[in-house]
Amino acid sequence: MSPWSTAYDIRPYSMALTLTNPANAMSRLGVGIEYRRRNFSYMSTYNLYTGVYEGKMQDFTWSFYLRKKWVHRNRKWYYQDYVYVKLFSGESEYIANKFEAIGLPTNYDRVLYDYAGIGSGYGRRYQRGIFFVSVKGGLRGTYVGLTEEDKLYYRLFYITGPGAVIECTANFGIQI
Repeated sequence: MSPWSTAYDIRPYSMALTLTNPANAMSRLGVGIEYRRRNFSYMSTYNLYTGVYEGKMQDFTWSFYLRKKWVHRNRKWYYQDYVYVKLFSGESEYIANKFEAIGLPTNYDRVLYDYAGIGSGYGRRYQRGIFFVSVKGGLRGTYVGLTEEDKLYYRLFYITGPGAVIECTANFGIQI
């Protein structure tokens, strides 16, 4: 027998403050604020990337929470699934000395570019009292107006940087 049962009568939160997963702190730090109205939520996030491609990113995410909530029979927590769409933009910087170890050219000191994109995916939010953990995964498309010469420097931007095609994120925070 499953320890989960469904519930439709749990009142959703109205606002939440969120932080990015501390395990990502080596490459990304971020904060966000979320407003929820029934099954829709609107979230604005600011991220600071400190890893391979330094820079900052702002995003705006619309989420649609599925109506059904799953409540644990023996514990006082539950989860709810959602789908999301996000728009994001920011700036990223290629810093040559971080790439010497893997053999990329180092004749430039810094190359700075703006980027913008859209993403979509699926997530799950676990809640207990005022605390929550949200995990989500999806796909993103990013546009960077690169010159032919600079495309060599931004090869890894779409794998490890803010323009990564595959998005896997975990956040935690408090909700009111």
